[in-house]
Amino acid sequence: MLARSYTSLGKYREASAAYAQATALKSDDADLWADYAFALAMASEQKLQGKPLELIKKALQLDPENPKALELAGSAAFEEHDYKRAIEYWQKLIARVPANSEVADSLTERIDEAKTRAGSTRAK
Repeated sequence: MLARSYTSLGKYREASAAYAQATALKSDDADLWADYAFALAMASEQKLQGKPLELIKKALQLDPENPKALELAGSAAFEEHDYKRAIEYWQKLIARVPANSEVADSLTERIDEAKTRAGSTRAK
């Protein structure tokens, strides 16, 4: 609860430290690992590479269908210009959310952007 409170207050460094403690106590909770990855990324100039990506992979190892981990994994792949992989993660996630929801619309936009960028990198 402390980690989530820090996150909601935008205190990402404090949240990261609290999530580190929480995952040490409950290492089998994919949601905790995904939240930890998010907080750490926000505390690290919003970069998902490095330690945040390791945490995302841990979350997906525990639960390959974890929504937050799938979203973050797609974002990490997009950040690295691996648009095909980003699309795969986001398509897996979009299948789990209600159709015509804001989340589905947002994911569709992100998938379309990744497809556009993937096409433009092939054209070069």
